[in-house]
Amino acid sequence: MPPAVMRSGLGVLLLFGGCGGGHDYHDDCSDADSDGHMDVRCGGDDCDDANAAIHPLAGDNLRVGDWKLELVDEGGYGAAVVVDVSGVVRASYMAPGTPGRVRYATGAPDNWELEDVDAEGDVGTYTAIAVGAGGSVHIVYDIVAPVVGVGHAERLGDEWIVDRIERAALAIREPKVAIDSNGTAHITFYETRSAEGGGPHDQQYLTYRDGSWVDHPAAEGIVGGGSGTIAIDGSDAVHVVFTSGDGLHHAVRTGADWSEQTLDAEGIPGGRSAWLAFDDAQLGHVAYERVAGEESEVVHGTLGSDTWTTEVVARGGVRKPTLALGPGGAPQITYVIEDGWTLERAISESGKWLVDAIGPSVGADPPSISMAVDAGAAAHLVIDPGWSDAPRLPYLTNRIVDIDGIDENCDGIDGIDADGDGHASAPTGGDDPDDGDPSIP
Repeated sequence: MPPAVMRSGLGVLLLFGGCGGGHDYHDDCSDADSDGHMDVRCGGDDCDDANAAIHPLAGDNLRVGDWKLELVDEGGYGAAVVVDVSGVVRASYMAPGTPGRVRYATGAPDNWELEDVDAEGDVGTYTAIAVGAGGSVHIVYDIVAPVVGVGHAERLGDEWIVDRIERAALAIREPKVAIDSNGTAHITFYETRSAEGGGPHDQQYLTYRDGSWVDHPAAEGIVGGGSGTIAIDGSDAVHVVFTSGDGLHHAVRTGADWSEQTLDAEGIPGGRSAWLAFDDAQLGHVAYERVAGEESEVVHGTLGSDTWTTEVVARGGVRKPTLALGPGGAPQITYVIEDGWTLERAISESGKWLVDAIGPSVGADPPSISMAVDAGAAAHLVIDPGWSDAPRLPYLTNRIVDIDGIDENCDGIDGIDADGDGHASAPTGGDDPDDGDPSIP
């Protein structure tokens, strides 16, 4: 079974005092290298407390290099991407054709395996993907025929278990999915109930409970809205952030009820997306688009239990931001420059935003982007090129693999061994083709 997207879920940690390069340890029991991990001799999990680059969450052999572009498939749109703890890249997308199909790509750069997930009926335009605590892959997508609905597919072993959830709606837009610590899927999506596309609509919510899918809208009767994003915090509370004609909103579900607040009521364009992720300190990070005067802005917001602060990341002709968190919870935000639809990425380091020009986009229409960041801080992007004349599924990454012979993540071997079978995952330089299953070395 594939590994889980949890930096804390590194499988069996084989803690050897001599790993990581053999540095001498400090005599006290503080976190000597300030990497957030105590010395193993003091009951912690850091096998080299003199080197801040060595600790159980390190991206062993994963490095940041130059950007490179490749095609995952000859056709695809509505794409989404995640990277699991073993460094395996997993993407979902719609394959063109009549009827359309939901497809799944997995592997590493230059080594993709493709398979169909759902080819029954007529699927729509959007997909999202997540990996749960038990290692199972979840994909959600919209369905347009024979009935309107939401699709949920879970990969258990080598099989996909597909649910087609019929909805009494005219259309479903941009479903998103998050998985809690028990492996339960939580889905949000924009549900249109009016013949006029502007609304009203609901920001809907679905989860699987007691053998069936149940819904409880996060917000109803929204006019001029966009789409939402969903994330689970460390206490398994469900958070949905969404846009409407009157602002950016946050809804949190604890128990059976939702509570809602407006985060930003100024200059939020209708129909725009937002992205949300929580770091290990339970601080929420939000990326969204705002208009100030005649200029568009990409904004990063931080959401605490009773605080909300914002900062402008980029201004002037910037669109469609997406967000992912890197090691230590450092946010990375990628967005599109309207002039030529080129791509840029901003990384938060030491209180400043450092901008990295990625290069031109692929496609004639303004692209949408999905991004994930691995344990080595490298980014992985899949790009929806829009309805161009030559649809294809581009993938961009700045990851390089550097096999250095040093156990940087304290699992006893060079590379990442998430399932504890003594073999590192293939994407980190090892020979394990399935690092979520200890029976497959």
